[in-house]
Amino acid sequence: MRGLFFRGMFLAALLGGFSSCVKEVELDTRDQTPDLMVFHGYWHSDSLIRVELGKVAPITSSGIKVNDAEIFIKINDVLTGKMLALGNGEYELPNVKIRPNDLVNLNFKYASIDVNKTLKVPSNVVIKKIDTFQTVVGFIGKTPTFKIHFKDSAYNKNAYVLNLWEKRRFYERNSQGKVVDSTDKEYKVAIEGNELPFLRNRFNEYTTKEILFDDLVFNGLENAFEFYMSAPDLNVSGKLLERRVVLENIDRELYDFWNLRNAHLWQQNSITQTPTVVKGNLGNCLGVWGLLNSDQWIIKYQ
Repeated sequence: MRGLFFRGMFLAALLGGFSSCVKEVELDTRDQTPDLMVFHGYWHSDSLIRVELGKVAPITSSGIKVNDAEIFIKINDVLTGKMLALGNGEYELPNVKIRPNDLVNLNFKYASIDVNKTLKVPSNVVIKKIDTFQTVVGFIGKTPTFKIHFKDSAYNKNAYVLNLWEKRRFYERNSQGKVVDSTDKEYKVAIEGNELPFLRNRFNEYTTKEILFDDLVFNGLENAFEFYMSAPDLNVSGKLLERRVVLENIDRELYDFWNLRNAHLWQQNSITQTPTVVKGNLGNCLGVWGLLNSDQWIIKYQ
């Protein structure tokens, strides 16, 4: 009993000592959100020219859209027009399309911000054919493999993004097992490859949903590169309808941004690495402006 008494006295003194060291700190409740613009615009030669524009918002806000900026577009040094504000931070330049190898100048003004930048539209890319077969890959096993044949343009230095999409049909059944409804879903599939251009881009270590590579070692040549599905398909319960291979030729600044973005997302989930800083290509603005061309090849399984 005496030991319990002394231990109780010791704990009381210890807690009293801790409480005497507690210091109240007044939190800074001022808004510390940086005053930065956020710009997003990915322009394809076959699509409308559109932009999304906003500002960095507090975490509790639904977003701050900017609808009163002035955005002017020149194509090959000819003023094409001023983008129309559609509301909700969206802008559009109707009835205008860019073409491969066009020089496109973007100039947007808002408050004290004045951004002026020129990019070149990447060359056309054409997939000539896709071969499909099964191969055995270490740590994966037997997996669908694809061999993409395409011709690279010697006119420019090109950078590519390779994606694989899969579409499946999922059936809904009643209590008697009869099909009463179905839904088609398309999703991006994890892929890998061991071709030299793939391995040269170390940032491919940070992503499984696409392969990024440039044409430094094959500029102007016709190519045939293999890639394969690198993870078990968790959607095998659905009926396979098609697989879609997409090859995008993107400008170099968009390529660099995409690499840094993939690294940042991967490192956010790592306990050993500090996330890479993702920088845009429009001065002090966040986000990115980029130009691209693409082609796709659809493999039907119905």
